[in-house]
Amino acid sequence: MMHFDTLASEVRLLRLRRDPKCAVCGEHPTVTRLIDYEMFCGLGSDNGTGGTASHSLAPATTSSAA
Repeated sequence: MMHFDTLASEVRLLRLRRDPKCAVCGEHPTVTRLIDYEMFCGLGSDNGTGGTASHSLAPATTSSAA
């Protein structure tokens, strides 16, 4: 692991021990691939183009919501 202190402009390298029970790098990993976080969080597009959907509110809507 790399630790960078921007105030002191120092870089330190830290050695970490591997956890044998880790779901990613342990002896028996259960997480073996990445997931689509946009789809997981419900951020998919409404128009089916694969991009993120943009949402906007009119000023009248935001003032009445408060």
